[in-house]
Amino acid sequence: NQGEFGAAVQKALNSFGFSHFYLMTPQMVDTREKHRVVGIGIMITPDPSGVGIARVYPGSPAEKAGLVPGDVIVTVEGKKAETSAPIRGDEGTDVNIEVLHADGKRQKYRLTRASYSTAELASLKFADADTAVIRIPTFDVSYNRQDVDALMKKAADAKNLVVDLRNNPGGAVVNMMHFMGLVLKDKSVVGTFINSNSVRAYQKDHPGPVDIVKVADATTNHLNISPQMVPYYKGSLAVLINGASGSAAEMTAAALHDLRGATVVGSKSAGAVLISVMRPLPGGFRLQFPLADYVTSNGQR
Repeated sequence: NQGEFGAAVQKALNSFGFSHFYLMTPQMVDTREKHRVVGIGIMITPDPSGVGIARVYPGSPAEKAGLVPGDVIVTVEGKKAETSAPIRGDEGTDVNIEVLHADGKRQKYRLTRASYSTAELASLKFADADTAVIRIPTFDVSYNRQDVDALMKKAADAKNLVVDLRNNPGGAVVNMMHFMGLVLKDKSVVGTFINSNSVRAYQKDHPGPVDIVKVADATTNHLNISPQMVPYYKGSLAVLINGASGSAAEMTAAALHDLRGATVVGSKSAGAVLISVMRPLPGGFRLQFPLADYVTSNGQR
């Protein structure tokens, strides 16, 4: 069973304590590329009490049942929830789960697995006449640059812009840089990647323990903003984050805070800022693994 195998390997990988270290089963690869999957409609996150819910997909069984990010699935079919494997199943089949809500209340649910879309598009709304709110749910493959360009054009004249990165787990650096090019000046340095080559070059002149921030100061491997077709937004900025904001979303929040003075509002983010790649494995599996650290423009790891 590919699902059970993937869950067992992922549990072992999680024991190392690294983010961006993930084995994708062929079904997960297909889901990522086609944006459609069968299940109850959640993205999970590790939690001591069971399986945390980081995201609930629109139109899914989980959303219809009223589940929300922050809920924790504590049991599946009466057994402690440890991975997503027993939650998955064929379309039309039922699964019994017990959920711990943020208010401490426990509640049992019987959900019927169904097909749902995992593609979440960026959106824009106006909180008032002066304040636009743009929601960026992901920087992964469903991020659409043309759509985001169009939304930022609509927000261009607003005095205030709120960038909602809650539940955004990150994604591709190129998509993150596209968005930051719409809110930061051309040639702004948003941060620095630190890989093994950077460290080795630094250690030639600085033997001994490695200070990643000092390595960043010494390297030229910086992330620089490139001009976009849409002029960058010049009004006041604020950023919304939560515990499911990770990776590229955290990098974006840090850059807007450091370079534009944006107020960051919410709760502590995921702390999952490593640069990774995905490589194919036999049998249709893929392995995501980290290969670089990151330091922000103001020298924060």
